[in-house]
Amino acid sequence: MPEQAPRRPRGVTVAGFTAVAACVLMVGVLFEATGSLRSSENRDAIREFLSTSPGSSLGLGVGQVLDLLHVVVLVGGALAAAGAVLGAYTLRRHRGARIGLSVVAGAMVLTTTFVAGLLPFVVAAAAAMLWRQEARDWFDGREPRHHPRAPREAASPGAAPVPAPPQAGPQAGPQAGPGPHPGPYAGPAPAAPYPPAAAPTGATAWPGPHVARRPASVAAAATVAWVFAGLMLLLLSLVGAVLVLDPGYLLDELEKNPRIVSGGYSRGDLFAALWVIVAVGVAWSLAAVALAVLAFRGVRAGQVGLIVSALLSALVGVTSVVVPAAAIVTVFLLLRPSALAWFSRPR
Repeated sequence: MPEQAPRRPRGVTVAGFTAVAACVLMVGVLFEATGSLRSSENRDAIREFLSTSPGSSLGLGVGQVLDLLHVVVLVGGALAAAGAVLGAYTLRRHRGARIGLSVVAGAMVLTTTFVAGLLPFVVAAAAAMLWRQEARDWFDGREPRHHPRAPREAASPGAAPVPAPPQAGPQAGPQAGPGPHPGPYAGPAPAAPYPPAAAPTGATAWPGPHVARRPASVAAAATVAWVFAGLMLLLLSLVGAVLVLDPGYLLDELEKNPRIVSGGYSRGDLFAALWVIVAVGVAWSLAAVALAVLAFRGVRAGQVGLIVSALLSALVGVTSVVVPAAAIVTVFLLLRPSALAWFSRPR
C-alpha cells in the first residue's frame, strides 16, 4: 500500500497563493505601465529629473530613459509570469520551483521595485515563508515536526499517564468463564515477546532506500560556486550603488579608456550598458547560487546547469586568470567518477 503524502501546511498554502496572486497582479500592473510609459506626464517627469542633479550628470535624453524603462518593464513582466508558474508548482511540492521562486523574487526586488511598487517585496516575503521549518519538512516528504493540530495534553509535563481501558476478547484467555472475578482481568499480565523499541533520540528516520553519502568533490564545487557568485553579487551591488549615487564619477573613469573613446560611445550609451551588465550579472549570479544548491542536494539538473554556467563564465572572463581557473576547478570536481556515480544514483 503506497504511503500517504503528508498534508500541506497552512503556511505553504498561504505563501503559494500569495506569490501567484502578487505575480499575476504584477503582470497586469506592468502591462498597464507599458501602455502609459511614453505618455506626456512621464516625459515631463523624466525631463524634470534630467534637468536637475543627479539626473543632469547622466548625459541621457528623454528617449534613452524611456527605452531603458521599457526594457525594465519587459524584464519585470517576464519575471512575474515565471513567478506565477513557479508559485503554482510550489503548491504541488516541487523543490526546484521553490528555489526558482526565491531567485525570481530576488531579481524582481532588484529590477522592478520602482515600477511595480511593493509587489516584488510581497513575492519575496511569500518565497521566504517557503523556507520555514514546517515548509522544509513538507517539501522533504515528511510530516512537520511541530504539527499545528497536536493535542496539548500530550505536551503537559506533569500529567500522569492514563491507563488504557481493559480490552475484552481473546486476550482474556481460554480459562475465562462464568463465576466471580476479582477484577476486569484476573490472569497474569502477558510477557512481552520482545523488548520495547527505544525511542529515537537523533535525527528523524527517513523513509525510502538508502542514499549514498555526498562526495567531497560535489561539496567543494558547490562551495567554489557560492564564493565566486557571492563576490560577483557584492561587486555588482557596489557598481549599482555608484550608478545610483554618483554616476558621473564612473562615467568619467570609463571615458578615460582609449578603447571606449575610439568607439565613439556617448555617456548615455555607457550608462545603459552598465545597467544591463549589472542586471545580467546579478541574475546570472543568483542562478549560479541556485544551481549550486541543486547540485549540492544531488539533483542532476543542478550539476549540468552548474557546469554550463562555469564554462560560460570562463569564456566571459577569459581576460582574467581567477575566473577561468575557478570555472575549470568547478567543472573538474563535478565530473569526477565519484560525483558522476552519485548524481546518477536512483532517487
